[in-house]
Amino acid sequence: AMAEHRLNSADAGADMDAARDIIDTRFPNHTIGAGIPDDTSGFWNDWITARLLYQEAEREVRPRTQ
Repeated sequence: AMAEHRLNSADAGADMDAARDIIDTRFPNHTIGAGIPDDTSGFWNDWITARLLYQEAEREVRPRTQ
């Protein structure tokens, strides 16, 4: 999404929406799994990394106006 945004592409917003859907699907109810082999939600650092990268992209692509 950030690359699309820097290229002035209209797809950046759609990419952000897709990323949000992936995060919500991968970490439902903002829960973090134990990271055991049968657990598909991943480790706690997967959730943190996904959230931080999403927040960084959101600030770039959808800046808040004051």
